[in-house]
Amino acid sequence: MDLDHLISNKLASNFETLYRARVLCFILVAALLAFIVSSGYFFFFAALSDDARNFAGFSTLLLACALAICLLNLHFFGRLLFNSYFLVVILFSSIAFSILLTGGVESSPVFPLLVVPILIAYVLLGNGPGLVVGLFTVSAYWIAAWIGAQEVQLPLYMDMDYRMVHLHANWMVTFVMLIAIMSSTNKMYHSLRLQRDEERIRYEYLAAHDSLTGLYNRMMFDDLLEKALNRSIRNNSKVALLYIDLDNFKPINDDLGHRVGDFVLQEMAARLLEVVRLSDTVARIGGDEFALIVDGDDLSSEHLGIFAERVYSALVEPMLYSGESIQVGCSIGIACYPENGTSAEQLLKSADEAMYSAKKSEATFLVA
Repeated sequence: MDLDHLISNKLASNFETLYRARVLCFILVAALLAFIVSSGYFFFFAALSDDARNFAGFSTLLLACALAICLLNLHFFGRLLFNSYFLVVILFSSIAFSILLTGGVESSPVFPLLVVPILIAYVLLGNGPGLVVGLFTVSAYWIAAWIGAQEVQLPLYMDMDYRMVHLHANWMVTFVMLIAIMSSTNKMYHSLRLQRDEERIRYEYLAAHDSLTGLYNRMMFDDLLEKALNRSIRNNSKVALLYIDLDNFKPINDDLGHRVGDFVLQEMAARLLEVVRLSDTVARIGGDEFALIVDGDDLSSEHLGIFAERVYSALVEPMLYSGESIQVGCSIGIACYPENGTSAEQLLKSADEAMYSAKKSEATFLVA
């Protein structure tokens, strides 16, 4: 948002706080401009006596300064609650004072503006404080009306010939403020909801994926393996699990550094994604350990052997890092459902044991 630079970074900690801060900032800027314009109007155009013109102009300008200080407070200190209450009090006090100086509620053209503090209190402070401000405003209105009925003479610092003009103008200001506040809050709410959805999607992705390679992590892999087994049980089909461990990866980390090690893992992940089908699952389940879930009808030993050879060939291909050639070997263990296990735990254990057997025998791969 354009006004975000006026808001303290402290208020960006959560969505609700940021939402209220944005609404408060918008209202403060709008009210500040309104008071400045009103001050200019009182000084140069209003049909008032000289004393009334100076009083109204300078008091409105003073209120504008108070709102400017409120904006600075919001920017540097982030006191959202204090500034919200301060704004409601300032607006209510200035409107109530203006009503008293223009003949009271019976003849004042200012009373339509009393709706604005109530709406702001509801938006910024919530239902409870908004209800309190609303009840206080209604009570003050009826007290003022009762005082007027007692024929108490209130000052009238305005030309009555312009009363209807001011009344219509204030109704228009009230309507504009209502529309502006509601539209701004609606826009800000949708903006924050989009941000919240983006954050939720990002956190869900991070919860299911490895941050380095972008592959599924161990927790998501276990869940996907369970689902693949359940799907195979329903469809009476097979599932194959390929457990892959990189050979001689630790010396790369120790001798060349973790940055090179991270590059190797990312390259391995990219190569695995190029080899498998879109329906297959690729996960990083340990430091240098990967796993593939392959399901389908054609999972014969011959088919799995060809697939494992293709995976092996892709992974052992030399790679370049800063002009230096790096080659990493790998060992692959294969386990199939239901021959090597009927549960995810059994299948993973069988594939792990086959992988270690392949590593010891220096074979490309072994089937459990």
